[in-house]
Amino acid sequence: MRPTSRFSPRRATQSTVAPLRCPVYAQLGRERLVPKSAGEGGGCGCARPGPRAKGEGSAGGAPESRRERGCWEPGARAEESGAFRRLRSPFIPYKSPYQRLSGRMLDISGDQGVLKDVIREGAGELVTPEASVLVKYSGYLEHMDKPFDSNCYRRTPRLMKLGEDITLWGMELGLLSMRKGELARFLFKPTYAYGTLGCPPLIPPNTTVLFEIELLDFLDSAESDKFCALSAALLLLRRRSAPTDEQPLVASAKLLVLLNLSFTYLKLERPTTALHYGEQALLIDQKNAKALFRCGQACVIMTEYQKARDFLVRAQKEQPFNHDINNELRKLASTAEASALCLHLPVSTGGHFRARPHTPPPVGLPVAKAPESWSQVP
Repeated sequence: MRPTSRFSPRRATQSTVAPLRCPVYAQLGRERLVPKSAGEGGGCGCARPGPRAKGEGSAGGAPESRRERGCWEPGARAEESGAFRRLRSPFIPYKSPYQRLSGRMLDISGDQGVLKDVIREGAGELVTPEASVLVKYSGYLEHMDKPFDSNCYRRTPRLMKLGEDITLWGMELGLLSMRKGELARFLFKPTYAYGTLGCPPLIPPNTTVLFEIELLDFLDSAESDKFCALSAALLLLRRRSAPTDEQPLVASAKLLVLLNLSFTYLKLERPTTALHYGEQALLIDQKNAKALFRCGQACVIMTEYQKARDFLVRAQKEQPFNHDINNELRKLASTAEASALCLHLPVSTGGHFRARPHTPPPVGLPVAKAPESWSQVP
């Protein structure tokens, strides 16, 4: 008896090992997707492996050696019958996470280069083209959880001017579409981000990046230009030495710049920096009432009430009829923590000062006389 070949069809029918399925058919998970005109299972996706009866298969008239192949060997039969092309049609094209995200985002550049998704609405006016902004941002690459660039770890973000300090074109366009307090997510195509070359080794070439941006606040063009001018003036005054005969003029100009910087940082709610510039102004003029007042305001914001009292009392000595100084003293005295420190703080009453009411000492001890004018206050 002639031995059976290991590759014979009869050997294949008696095998107990299940043949491989077509990967396309396995992904579809359907039975008999291909019409019977191409054979049961065609040459691809067959649910019944093994040999075929005569007349079945994707090539019924082909020799027996071709008809009796399993569906795991589609070969040229699937292409000839068109079954492979019919199997590809139901597939949904693969989309990356950024491609799926871009489907629900708003195009703000007009060419799909900058896409925006608002997470939290803002309020007020839009950012002006020449404004300076306070923002928190984080930049992400696709398939990465940690940001490649972020300023969220800073305690106080740096003030950045549009057109000068912001290097990404897409970020500038995105900020122009935002309002104060808004939180938004942006997708920047390479043209609006790092270009076709990228920024190796951190940013690969031709990469789309995602940024989450929160607009904390912004200043209009006039205020931001004034702030930048003050910073530039202070830098020049620090680095350039003046002749001896011009020193008083330089000191006067520097004092004015320092006072304006202190006021600007108070408006930005950055009292530590405001106090620093106020103290720098006091090094030039120790009795400058405006510098003392700015330092007192900064200390009140930082809840350092003892230092605030000292600065404000010194300012009141220089200008006793200044309404701003007297009002700030009243605010300081009205707080619960400051009232304990300011029991003997004089209060203005039309130019005359009196002591605060206090519990009289025991009988037999001398009673201190209240001061009659602000000049008698130690």
